[in-house]
Amino acid sequence: MNLKPTCKYFRDIVSRNGYLWREFEITGGPVRLSCTRQLEDVLRHSHFFRKFAIPYWEIDLLTPTIDRYFVKYLSSTNLVYLDLSGLNISTLCFLSCCPSLQTLVLGECKNLIDADFHAIEELPLTYIDVGFTHLSSETLIAVINNDIRIIEAAGIGFSLNAIHSVNEKCQKLEYFHLSLGLGANEIDLNILPRTCRWTVHH
Repeated sequence: MNLKPTCKYFRDIVSRNGYLWREFEITGGPVRLSCTRQLEDVLRHSHFFRKFAIPYWEIDLLTPTIDRYFVKYLSSTNLVYLDLSGLNISTLCFLSCCPSLQTLVLGECKNLIDADFHAIEELPLTYIDVGFTHLSSETLIAVINNDIRIIEAAGIGFSLNAIHSVNEKCQKLEYFHLSLGLGANEIDLNILPRTCRWTVHH
């Protein structure tokens, strides 16, 4: 569907009353944005957001343009939940303006590389989904905090050494979804904390 105002009166009310934007979540179907004005209309209210979820939105703009609008507008000290799954973004530097973030969902964000993920090092995350990105297991372990509870990392190969590193750093881990790298097998996962459930994506 296209994100167009179906009622101009309602759109005007929302534009004038930012508190109505505290939870912005549109899921369950492809949403298409075709111009910068539509993206700006959403992001310029982000300082009110506590939850922002726009997974798999089809934004018909060049990646540098999308990045620029996220960097310019996405800023919320109240934001605790962010889902950008599948978006055509190539930076995460805007996360420095979201210091309260606890849940971060970036599955299938194919343009992100290891260097981009250093933006999450200082965030108090308890849940992260980086499945099917180009992130390496070594960088993931380096940037997550010790309080992480859930890691979704399907498609990222974890070696035996990487599994040991997760065990050493993530003593509060409750669930771990991963893929195994060369030289690792499911028996190796038994070193993880007893409270941690794990599943392997083959």
